[in-house]
Amino acid sequence: MNWNVFRGSILGLSESKRNLRPWQKVALMSLEPNSFARWHLGRLKMFDMLTSFAHAEKIHEYYTRPLCSPRLDGRCVGIADIDSTMADTLWGRSREESPFPPLPLSLPDDGKLHLATFISNCAPKARARLIKDLVKEGVVFEHFGKCREDVFGGTPSPIVAEVEAALNTSRRVLQPGLVKEQILPLYPFTLALENTILSSYVTEKVHDALISPSVPLILGAPNLASEIQPESASEWPVFIDVTHYSPAELVSEMKRLMSAKDERRAYKSWLAHFGEEETTEPKIIRYFKRLQANDGSKWGSHYMRPICMMCEWYHEFYDFEGDVPLGFGDEK
Repeated sequence: MNWNVFRGSILGLSESKRNLRPWQKVALMSLEPNSFARWHLGRLKMFDMLTSFAHAEKIHEYYTRPLCSPRLDGRCVGIADIDSTMADTLWGRSREESPFPPLPLSLPDDGKLHLATFISNCAPKARARLIKDLVKEGVVFEHFGKCREDVFGGTPSPIVAEVEAALNTSRRVLQPGLVKEQILPLYPFTLALENTILSSYVTEKVHDALISPSVPLILGAPNLASEIQPESASEWPVFIDVTHYSPAELVSEMKRLMSAKDERRAYKSWLAHFGEEETTEPKIIRYFKRLQANDGSKWGSHYMRPICMMCEWYHEFYDFEGDVPLGFGDEK
C-alpha cells in the first residue's frame, strides 16, 4: 500500500479488519520522510513493514520531473540532457527568459516586495513561521494554494483574483498543468519551502525555483548547498539559503537585489554552461545528472529499491519453512 501525500490518505487501506490469509503480510510504502507517520499512528499497527524516506549518503529524491515546455513544441527533456541549443530555446541567449510563457499579467508597481506561494498543506510549522514573519516585515504574498491569509496573515492580493479569473475564463491563457510555471516568471524571487527540513530530502519545489528566471529563496535540505552551490568564492551562488538570514535581513537583501539587476541575473549564470565538458560544468548541472541517473519517475531501479528491500525483509523475517503455501492459490 502507498501513502498518498496529495490526498492525505493510505491508498487501498480498508477501515475494517484486514481480510488476509494467516500467512500474508502487509507493507506500507511512502516516499515521504518518517514524519508522515505521526498522522496515522493508530493505523500503522495494521502493517507489518514500513518503508519511507531516510537520510541518504548521496542526495536523491523521487520528485524529479522532465522539463516539458511549449518552447520545445511540447517535447519533454531531462534537465541533464539539455545542450546549449536547447538552453537558448528555453531561457533565451541571454538566459533571462522563462522556459514557460508567462501570464499576460504584471505585478503592481507599488514599491513592495511580492512573493507567491502554492501551499495546500498548512501543517508544516517552519515554513508557516517564515511566511508570517515576512508578512510582518511588509512582504506582500499572493497565495495560489489552499493555505492563504487565514493561515499566514496579511491581506488578500488582487493578483490572485486576476489569475483565478483567467483560469475560469480562458484556458488558452493558462496552459493545463503549467499554472505554477507560468506564474513564477512574474516574480523577481521564487520562494521554495519544503514540507520537511531534512538532509538529502529535496523535492520539485526546489527544482522549480532553480529553473525559473527568478532568484531562488530556499528553505530545505541543510546539505543542499554542499551539493549545488559553487565551491569557488569567485563563482556566484545559485540560490539564497533563507536560514542564513533573519526575516528582517532577508527582506533587506531582497530590497538590495531589486536595485541590482546584474546581481539577480548572476544567480542564473549557471544556465550558460549547458553542453560543456564535465571538467568545466557547474556543480548544479552535475547534480541534475546524478538525479536523472537515479530517476524514480520512470519506475527505474531507484524507485524499485525500497520495494525490493521490503521483499528481502519479508523473506528474511517471515518466510519460514511451512508458513507459506507452495502456491498463493493453494492451501496446504
